[in-house]
Amino acid sequence: MVATADGEQPVLDEVAPGGRYLYVALGAVPGAEPHTYAKFAPAGTAATGSPRGTLFDRRRWFHLVLIGLVAVSLFGFTYLARRKELFVRRIPGVDAIEDAVGRSTEMGRPILYVTGVEKVEDIQTIAGVLILGHVAEIAATYDTELRVANAFPLTMVIAEQVVRQGYANAGRVDAHRPENVMFITSEQFAFAAAVNGMMVRERPATNIFFGRFYAESLMLAETGFDRRGADRRNRRADAATVLHRRVRLHADRRGAVRVLGVPDARAQPDRDAQGGRRVEDRDRADRRHVQRDRDGAGARSLERDLDRGPAAVKKTLPLALGMIVGLYAVVEYFIPHYWVHEEVTARVLEWAGVIAAAAYVLGGINLVQVTWPKIRRREPDWQYKVVLLVAAVVMAVVGLPWRAVVGVEPPGQVVKIGSDPAAAARGVAVVELDAPEDVQITIGVLVTHSGKGRRVEVPAGPAVIEVARRVVGYDSLTETIELAPGDVVRVTANPQMQWGADGRVRTWIFDHILAPSNQTMFALLAFFVASAAFRAFRARNIEAGLLLGAAIIVLLARAPIGSAIAGWLPDLAQWILDVPSNGSRRAIMMGAAVAAIATGLRVILGLERSHLGGDS
Repeated sequence: MVATADGEQPVLDEVAPGGRYLYVALGAVPGAEPHTYAKFAPAGTAATGSPRGTLFDRRRWFHLVLIGLVAVSLFGFTYLARRKELFVRRIPGVDAIEDAVGRSTEMGRPILYVTGVEKVEDIQTIAGVLILGHVAEIAATYDTELRVANAFPLTMVIAEQVVRQGYANAGRVDAHRPENVMFITSEQFAFAAAVNGMMVRERPATNIFFGRFYAESLMLAETGFDRRGADRRNRRADAATVLHRRVRLHADRRGAVRVLGVPDARAQPDRDAQGGRRVEDRDRADRRHVQRDRDGAGARSLERDLDRGPAAVKKTLPLALGMIVGLYAVVEYFIPHYWVHEEVTARVLEWAGVIAAAAYVLGGINLVQVTWPKIRRREPDWQYKVVLLVAAVVMAVVGLPWRAVVGVEPPGQVVKIGSDPAAAARGVAVVELDAPEDVQITIGVLVTHSGKGRRVEVPAGPAVIEVARRVVGYDSLTETIELAPGDVVRVTANPQMQWGADGRVRTWIFDHILAPSNQTMFALLAFFVASAAFRAFRARNIEAGLLLGAAIIVLLARAPIGSAIAGWLPDLAQWILDVPSNGSRRAIMMGAAVAAIATGLRVILGLERSHLGGDS
């Protein structure tokens, strides 16, 4: 290992346990290029040492303190909330969910919920799945169709369970449709294109994007806004779709329902006016919650759930397993011991990979369940579903390692076949090439194309011979050989086409179909930016005026004409980015970090159980 120390940061070296290691400290003169040195001191200080495992990484003590403070605050406020009513500031976005669901019910349109483009271990995805349970319960109460789009199959599996439990909480398990929780694709812009297509074709009245998004967020928001305007112009006046279980809409929407007085033959009088559970059931459930609080907060004990039968065990075992793995992940972060990382963590990651692979199988099954019925019923744009299924089958076939079944031929060989006195007199070696014309052969620094019977003279000495085709997706050969003057070496090569993740067919599809499609979607961002900027920069209030002014200053400063307008304009733009913008961004990131820790602790400690089919 070669490392430099600047006098402030220590030099860290990760080595295997056992044995002794020699370290030498030398003075050095930096070179002209970064990370290069012109000269080293002739002598230095040497020392030996043996690695020793430690049980706590002292560099992360502040992280431990922060987690401890959040945990204490979480348990403290939970304890107080169970004994007296606390003021909690309402979040307008969450409060607007019920009104948005009411709008969908009134218009007879579905709700589209998108959980983001990151994996389920991302804290924003977890938060989106937790909110999904609340949305599913309201949608079930209002008898409104809920469609959930997921970018990863494991997220789809958890989201399906959360939606099912939401319908169960509303007493509408029979109305739950598993095919409405869909796995789309893990490709960023392909996912954005699919969701945009759903919004254009199905015209959902409410679009909820809750999770982590990147550049595609602008596309989704702009498409959803545009479709919302179209739906407002074409909303249905028929209120028969509103009533199912004597649902009463939001305060500003009750008038039409009362005036029309539409009868509902399926209305159940044993339910309250808000469409929820029976009052007696709710009171009984409230008494159960109070009794549970008296018995002790948190997850119920395993023994008590074992006595209650398999349904309770189905919830408790995943909860206990999640708590164990989650607590281990937190503890492992602070333990830099070699055995913990190389033995335990590696095994846990292997198990996680197996679970993720199984989730992809479920994602493929979900893809067929969602698309095939639409093809069979010849629903609008069913031809696109055919293309989707065919593409999925083709990619699955070409991605399999077929050569592991039929066998693999060697891509080539390098063999010494004799000597050449004339070449020995010149002090060179001879390499005979025997390969197709499209095979590129590199011998040391010499790059040449092959051909049967071609001879190339190379300097004697060690030589690295590399054989490969000029296109990717084929086998390659790399061999090092010692060449003496006069040696004659024959290089025979015929690299075969690969299959699987790095195969030729999959690579061609990626380079000629998927990559251009992604580039097209990315290029469309310019038009979405223009559309969003037109609305965002309308100075209707003071805040919008400040945003507009700052945007104009930064845009002019970044343009070549900016410095010509005023010499101080670039400095002002940089100050806006460094002070107000950077400070606000740091405050948001710090708040989001604390919220992420709190959400993670709630899930790990079992205080939040909606993702497992339970109440939080």
